[in-house]
Amino acid sequence: DIIFVPIGGGSGAAGVGIVAHAINPSIRVIGAQSEASPAAYETWKQHRLVTAPNRTFAEGLATGVAFELPQAIMREHLHDFLLLTEEEIMRAMLWMIERAHTLAEPAGAASLAAAYHLRKKLSSKKVGIICSGGNTSLEHLRLALAQQSHYAQHEKS
Repeated sequence: DIIFVPIGGGSGAAGVGIVAHAINPSIRVIGAQSEASPAAYETWKQHRLVTAPNRTFAEGLATGVAFELPQAIMREHLHDFLLLTEEEIMRAMLWMIERAHTLAEPAGAASLAAAYHLRKKLSSKKVGIICSGGNTSLEHLRLALAQQSHYAQHEKS
């Protein structure tokens, strides 16, 4: 029913949208990008090319400029686009390690963060999550693991 896809420059999301809709036009494709690097999001929302600060730790989402061709395709095939906090992305990266035994780079974990963000609307849906990379750095891995107890406390409350 729904596919979540991380978005940096947008070519991956454009491809997912084309293929998903060729298979089943009713599939909803939802993009995810860091609020610390929102160029693609702002371009999609404003229907014009936008440059924006690029400060995310999620290198696969780190784009300060948008690109016309993927944006044109995403305007046709993307149903929604979420901006995520750096903390939401880091938490999803940790969940993927703990629960799915998958070492995802931050950009790859963004799709899970977006799905979690919309979890109340997904209970009766079939959901696909594109995890587009395992190239996490040791620095990002250490940071995620260092935050583990902090996130665990927030999940209990």
